[in-house]
Amino acid sequence: MRNASVSLHSNINLPKFRSTSPLLSTTRICVSQISLSLSSNSSSSYSPFHSIGRGLTLKTHLFKTNPSRNLRTPLQSSSGRVQVEAKPHIVEAFGPAKTAAEMLAAFQDMEASFDDADLGLVSLTVGLQLYREGKDLEKALSFAHKALNALDRHGGHSLLVAIALHLMGCINYMSKSFDDSLAYLNRADSLLGRLEEEGVERVEDISPVKHAVQRELWLVKGAMGRIEEALENFKEALEIIGMTLEKDGKELGIAYRDLADGYLSVSNFKEALPLSLKALEIFDKEESVSPRFVAQACAEVATVYEAMDDFETAVSFLERALASLEKEPQEQHTEGTICARIGWILLLRGEVPRAIPYLESAADRLKKSFDSKHVVAGYNYNNLGVAYLESKRPQIAAEMFAIAKGILDVSRRPHHPDLIVACQNLCITYTTMGSYTLAIESQQQVIDALKIHGPSALGEFENAFCIFEDLKRKARGTSSNQLPTKAMPLPRSSYAFRLP
Repeated sequence: MRNASVSLHSNINLPKFRSTSPLLSTTRICVSQISLSLSSNSSSSYSPFHSIGRGLTLKTHLFKTNPSRNLRTPLQSSSGRVQVEAKPHIVEAFGPAKTAAEMLAAFQDMEASFDDADLGLVSLTVGLQLYREGKDLEKALSFAHKALNALDRHGGHSLLVAIALHLMGCINYMSKSFDDSLAYLNRADSLLGRLEEEGVERVEDISPVKHAVQRELWLVKGAMGRIEEALENFKEALEIIGMTLEKDGKELGIAYRDLADGYLSVSNFKEALPLSLKALEIFDKEESVSPRFVAQACAEVATVYEAMDDFETAVSFLERALASLEKEPQEQHTEGTICARIGWILLLRGEVPRAIPYLESAADRLKKSFDSKHVVAGYNYNNLGVAYLESKRPQIAAEMFAIAKGILDVSRRPHHPDLIVACQNLCITYTTMGSYTLAIESQQQVIDALKIHGPSALGEFENAFCIFEDLKRKARGTSSNQLPTKAMPLPRSSYAFRLP
């Protein structure tokens, strides 16, 4: 069971390394200071496991400061804000420009009158806005190049260069140029390390940029299949953001949970378990966390124990998840999904009498709360059929399998492996009942579906065809061969039961 669960879990987690909305987001040039800050959206989750498009924001702020000074203001460390020097005449030239189109129009006037160093900062600002709007990545890349080249020429050992390198990495990632993206991000990471070592910039200023770079490295390496390396970047991003998040706060719990999820996807249970338990501990303490959040955390811990083949402990955490939702009538679908998962685990362990109440409860809850054709409901009806067949109740088992097949016909693509299993289970049940005509009809559907899968399903096709021929002989009373009597639970992995 573990191998099936873990391999599918890994396969499904990988698409989370998906195209990201800008990490360096909004740019507003209407005042006298440019600052780099963590997005305020990070309060819900800083992690790319759940929402990629959170990160660094280029903003501007108005300070009544002597222009001859460096134009730096005190660091607001609680918000992760970093101040970066800007020049008043640049801000004035942009005026009220907010959109990329407005900034491009202003840029044309600046090109003739600004020096190379100023144009580097201006190009970075325009590039960030183009990237944020996402309409013209090629133009965003062009401005990012201009910014990087100019900033390199005029003090390349600076935080602004790291920001420009990060922007280059983000744009190339969005364009699926992963090798180029990785090269720029590695260079940014190296530069930030040197700035930190040499004390050229304050740690508080470097940290938000470093966090964004580490997170983008996580995405890029994940997209390249370098999962173990990616998780190390994710872990470093967590360590950086952990210094600014409230201790034992909800956001930190989410971060622990997400990192645990990543380690689980590569079967690193040693790292996954303590992280998922930390997340659960934080959620139990946090009064503002909804019961559903606690249930989710319990389910995540259960997933780790299940992958470690400690099914009894997994069930105990799932039961704890149910208990946390007792007084939440709006969470019927969540309770139904958890019940379905407990029933599935118990069924796979052969504990049929213990599984049936959970499966029946799941069917009732899912029927009331989910779309009647939801795939989880289909799986649960299938598993109820398995349990009833094991309990020598083939008539009601056949009804359950027929409902399951009807749902999977709608929720799965034609000839999906889950549909084949449902048809096979119907055949087995009809055979047990002595209804050979119906059994032959179901087995014919199995054969037709396996044909579509071609050579990859040759072994299964040959076996299904042998059963088909035996059924025809059995119907004629000329066969004494033993036909299959055990139906198969669905799904093949608990991933299908994961809470959204």
